[in-house]
Amino acid sequence: MKDKDLKGFRGYVLFGLDERDLVERIAAFLSGCHDVVFDQEISDVAREVCGSSELRVARIRSRDDVAKALREGARGVVFRLEMEKLKTVRAIALITGIVEKEE
Repeated sequence: MKDKDLKGFRGYVLFGLDERDLVERIAAFLSGCHDVVFDQEISDVAREVCGSSELRVARIRSRDDVAKALREGARGVVFRLEMEKLKTVRAIALITGIVEKEE
């Protein structure tokens, strides 16, 4: 997904050179990987950090995929974020909720 697709979600974007370090920081922040959905693209790294027993993996390609995972009870959805201006730095998004529209 691209950074412009994040509008309407609540969460965090982490930047770094080492993807494993980013996943480790997310796991520490959430006190583990229980009920966290990881995109297939980072499942190998997530498996190293979290172990296989706690790991939930899904194909996250759109806003709808993120919203569906959250509606199904995920505490967070983690995926690579494509940012054109940052070619050498990794960006991983941790989405924790949907922003409710104000009436």
